[in-house]
Amino acid sequence: MNKFFNTDNKVLRIAAKVADILLLQTMWFICSLPLITMGIAASAYYETFRHVIMKNEGTLLRTFWNSLKFNFLRSFLSSLVYELPMLGYIALIIWHYMADSTPEIASMVLIIGLVFFIVIIMMFIMHFFVLRTSGISTGKQFKVAYVLSFKYIFRMLILLLVLLLVLILVEMWVYLFMILPTAYMWLAYKLLEPIAAQYPELIVRTDVTIKL
Repeated sequence: MNKFFNTDNKVLRIAAKVADILLLQTMWFICSLPLITMGIAASAYYETFRHVIMKNEGTLLRTFWNSLKFNFLRSFLSSLVYELPMLGYIALIIWHYMADSTPEIASMVLIIGLVFFIVIIMMFIMHFFVLRTSGISTGKQFKVAYVLSFKYIFRMLILLLVLLLVLILVEMWVYLFMILPTAYMWLAYKLLEPIAAQYPELIVRTDVTIKL
């Protein structure tokens, strides 16, 4: 019995990790509800997943809170640059399918908008998962996010397609929300961390596991 409750017990470690993952997803979901905070919440989710879940560094609540606070103070306005066009395009799609008659120009706008929508999402992922803790200026972060998104376009398209798949699956089977966001973060970690490792001069991460 004492061995079972030992902190080195593998079963307890797995149970603790699962509990951390569920708590992390819950905090991310709550912080994303205002919609305009999606960017900073997603970045805090990824940074906490990277430190606490993958590297066993720091504590979950402190790391998430410090990352969220850091993002809000530094990157809130940057996140709006991505989020407002994305929300606007989604609203346009809803209007497109709810309107009784759809002008041809609206269809063209949807097609053109889709291209920009894809680019914005790729830049969003690169910016807030890789560059948001970099030491470079905000303006340069947008430029670097754009360049790196196309340099590693296949990785970004994989993340984009998997994100779409996750959204579809969660809509069909809500209970998958318990595992799919974490699975997506794991994939993002595997695809994006090698990119960050190649640009140490640009991506100097802030330690969010300690109080900022």
